[in-house]
Amino acid sequence: MTTDFEREIEAQDASAQAHLADLAYSIATINEALKPLEDQKRRYVDELKQLMALSDLTEVVDAERGIVARIQDRKGQPTYDLPRLVESPNGCDALVSAAMAGMVRIDAVMLGRFRKDSGAAWADLIESKAMPGQGTQALTVGELK
Repeated sequence: MTTDFEREIEAQDASAQAHLADLAYSIATINEALKPLEDQKRRYVDELKQLMALSDLTEVVDAERGIVARIQDRKGQPTYDLPRLVESPNGCDALVSAAMAGMVRIDAVMLGRFRKDSGAAWADLIESKAMPGQGTQALTVGELK
């Protein structure tokens, strides 16, 4: 026999599920509406950047409408010349010490390409020691197919 309390919990669960479905539908609708605008924005951004580069401009100001567009240089993360490192005095020791401390990472895509292109045995050995990567979570909302 179902108690009033159990019926109340079931009603709340159904209401919560309906609310979640409404949120997902709203996100899907907004995503669909934004697609043409995102495509247009990307084309405009590409064109503006190209024209600014051709004009040797780093800033465009429209004071009347209160708009400024700036080209910003963004530094990437440095890479390290490991072949030169291991050729230097104590370079191999430094690389091994860094690896033992968990500070050396090998790019899986690059290793995969190298293994495919050259088939080096050491690349196979490295691949055999692969560990699962740190995952992230993403919410994807789209059409039910």
